[in-house]
Amino acid sequence: MKPRILVALRRGGVTAALPSGDWGVWRSRDRRRRRMGTLSAPEVDLLRAYNCLTSANDDDREVLRWHQSQLDLPTPFKNLPAQQTCADSAPALLDTLILAHKSARERRAFAQAVCRFRCDAAKPSAPRQWNEDACQRLARLVSDLSGFECRFLYDLVIALAPKTHFVTVYGLRPAAVRTKAMNGLRSLVQLYV
Repeated sequence: MKPRILVALRRGGVTAALPSGDWGVWRSRDRRRRRMGTLSAPEVDLLRAYNCLTSANDDDREVLRWHQSQLDLPTPFKNLPAQQTCADSAPALLDTLILAHKSARERRAFAQAVCRFRCDAAKPSAPRQWNEDACQRLARLVSDLSGFECRFLYDLVIALAPKTHFVTVYGLRPAAVRTKAMNGLRSLVQLYV
């Protein structure tokens, strides 16, 4: 996903289904103007699973706009800098892995597990929101994983590191990074979904 497209959606743009199966993105709700880019159907599914997109109006389900979740679940797109462009950074490995799945059900399960993990991980910094369930889930995850795997999962899900980060910092081969990341995501799905 191109950050400039996400920024446009956050600033009041819309996305609508195109006949080709992709989704066009416009900077405003007026779709008579030129389209600024496209999103693939799996990317739109991922944004819907992260609760970032909602119907622009009740009449038309094929036009979507940016929406902050009712549950206010953290997503990788909420704190995206407005000045960030496509060339500024490599894509996060997490999004690449989730989008690689052909099944929309699996993409939703991964995205929901990631959102719930981020929500639990954010609660220790906000003591009023801390609860026993979040504490138990995090303790169970830490007990199931080694210190190396916990750091890897943090970099994957919270820090949204690109694949090159895992190759250089952890000294893994590129093929091993994908396998390790998928194992981490599967452990989150088992715990949260």
